[in-house]
Amino acid sequence: MTIQNTMQAPPDEGERLKAIDTSASIIVEAPAGSGKTTLLTQRFLALLPRVDDPREIVAITFTNAAAAEMRHRILDALAKASRNDAGADILAIAAYEHSQARGWNLLEQPALLRISTIDSFGRDLARQQPLLSGLGGSLTVAEHPEELYRKAAQQTMSQIDDGPEELREAIATLLFWRDNSWYELESELVKMLAKRDRWMQGFVFDATVDDTVLREVLERPFARSILKALNSISELLSEDELAGIESLGRFAFDNLNGERFAGLTNSSNLAGPFNKDGLEGYLGAYLDLADMLLTKEGKFRAKFTKNEGFPTTAKAEKGQMEELVSRLSRLDGFGDTLASIADLPAMRYGDDEWRIVRACFVVLRYAAARLKIVFSEVGRCDFVEIAQLAQQALVSSEGAYAISNEIRHLLVDEFQDTSRRQHRLLADLVGHWANAKTALCSL
Repeated sequence: MTIQNTMQAPPDEGERLKAIDTSASIIVEAPAGSGKTTLLTQRFLALLPRVDDPREIVAITFTNAAAAEMRHRILDALAKASRNDAGADILAIAAYEHSQARGWNLLEQPALLRISTIDSFGRDLARQQPLLSGLGGSLTVAEHPEELYRKAAQQTMSQIDDGPEELREAIATLLFWRDNSWYELESELVKMLAKRDRWMQGFVFDATVDDTVLREVLERPFARSILKALNSISELLSEDELAGIESLGRFAFDNLNGERFAGLTNSSNLAGPFNKDGLEGYLGAYLDLADMLLTKEGKFRAKFTKNEGFPTTAKAEKGQMEELVSRLSRLDGFGDTLASIADLPAMRYGDDEWRIVRACFVVLRYAAARLKIVFSEVGRCDFVEIAQLAQQALVSSEGAYAISNEIRHLLVDEFQDTSRRQHRLLADLVGHWANAKTALCSL
């Protein structure tokens, strides 16, 4: 009698094998609980026999607990291989044999396995360039960095009387904007310093940047957001519906003596796809459409009166409008999307708004510089500072060369593609890779 193995390979077995193919870089995207961490562990084991030093492999996790879990899994697999357990992983066996042949003794020296959070990894990079920080090589992280943020904020705000002219004017502008609430402005500055990795862009620190150019650059996302929304809603309208809107819009426009709905008198204002040229006109047309069709609560009007340009004598036009509303209300998502048009950002900053934005840049620039002084005075910093120092180490040619050449394989668990800090750090690191190296990221 023969016994057949009835266990079936998972349907994504081919993809799993690709994930541990150490000859290529790969991104693994899968839901929670699907085994991404297990794949990273297996890839780590598969890489060990292919390196001359275990420290050439770096695994970055999102939390300390995840780092400890991955380390435990790898060491447990190596321990089973060392005992020749029946259930020992074939990858672990090869890794253990290579480790012993090289004299690594990983079970006795687990610190050789470079598995850490991205913050710890960044601190290791920053320590390689201690002169950059002004804090020496310890880079001690403050337990309560909020106290340091507030100290820097207070010192910045206190310069309203005797600081540089541009700073005094900026603080005065922001205080006027916030009704002279000193504590409120200070607290907002504390919050911004805690999140400075999100806004510390070149233009914030470049006092000589052309104001007109900067304003145009910062207004572009507004236009893109509006353009995306208008193109999305225009796709829902057929030619017949556009023609009906134009006809009824012109009728209402005439009856209101041209006071409302001017944007509806030409259906081309509503027919996408749109581009940025003439965007104000397209937006105005859809705002007019929302005004004509929807109540203040964002619901389709149940009836139309002379206030919308349909007097009691316009029975035929009222009937056509009710029929049009009936058709539009059946379009999936049209009503909600049209209502949301009114919530889109303005296309441009107003002059007063822009003055406030520029004042924010000035105050943030001085506050960020003051925070570095505070860090130096107390000999402590935060993880954001460490990440920035790590990036500076990677930007410097000598540091980048040394760091990138000591790492041959990079594994990232739960890569945060929305984190600018993590994205930039990893991009700077692999950007200096010259030789054949691999990376695996899980999302």
